[in-house]
Amino acid sequence: MKKHRLSGEELAQVVKARGGGESWLSIQRTQGIPRKVAQREYDAWRKKTSGKELTAVRKSVAESEFRDHLNSLTTFAEALVVHLESGSPLSNQETSSAYLDILWEKDILGLSEAKDVQKSEKRARMENNLLFKSLEDHLRGLINMDLFNEWGKTWDCYRGLTDSLRNESRKTMANFMDQETTLWSRIRQKAQGGKKEQVLSILADMVFKSNIKWAFDIDQESTKIWFKKVKYSGSYTIEAPELDGMLKLRFSSDDEGTVDNVVSIMTKASNTLRRGDLSQSWKVLVSEADRLSEIVSYFQRELIALKLRPLLIRTECKLCPVPVSAE
Repeated sequence: MKKHRLSGEELAQVVKARGGGESWLSIQRTQGIPRKVAQREYDAWRKKTSGKELTAVRKSVAESEFRDHLNSLTTFAEALVVHLESGSPLSNQETSSAYLDILWEKDILGLSEAKDVQKSEKRARMENNLLFKSLEDHLRGLINMDLFNEWGKTWDCYRGLTDSLRNESRKTMANFMDQETTLWSRIRQKAQGGKKEQVLSILADMVFKSNIKWAFDIDQESTKIWFKKVKYSGSYTIEAPELDGMLKLRFSSDDEGTVDNVVSIMTKASNTLRRGDLSQSWKVLVSEADRLSEIVSYFQRELIALKLRPLLIRTECKLCPVPVSAE
């Protein structure tokens, strides 16, 4: 037997009556609609209406969640770029992994409420790894995120070369100074107590930094090695003006000959380190530094919010809130 269906007008009358507090029996008397039919049709209308309302609410929530998701990704991308551009294997002597750990353990979104530092860092690492994976999913095929791995390899190569060249600078300085049989006994240095290893480390570091400047100079032939003695308040020190720094060593006023000897050795060591097999190492160092700069510049251009947000809106990842389509 076919069910009695109400027309749109009849259903509207029932809805209005129920809204006014009429009973089903009253509706049956005034409108001539069997109360069971009126109740069934009314209940069906309520269920359908509630479903639409729920869908609308879910859609609104999903839109809000997506905006938060979008803001989280752009905030994370900005922090990532700032961290990449702030680091240098020359000044930050960690591995690329250790340097990135500083970022991964940072509460970038400011969501952590954990008072325990270890718990906070653990939570931050988990959140940041999810954000990075989400960023990769969104940008796959649009931005070359593989360059991030290349950045790490280039950083570690650069760092390895600087470690090697630092060690070579120290060895070369030690060899030249050891050839001067009376030099160490003539060095009297107050600040470091005249200890051989400390003095050698300071001298070798200045030689290394001088050669770093030379390696990055476009016109290497015109780059002079300029170590010189300078007298301050009755004592001597050694400067390298092109480094905008002064050697933190002091030689007493009667050590002028010793200072001249040390300056001569530093100059010879610098020249030696620039020639032979090591000359190629300096070139590779510059090449790796240039590549690092290129990769960071790429991410600076591509992950800027003005370019990033439209890409994120057009793409999706596993963390994206999915709105429920309205019926």
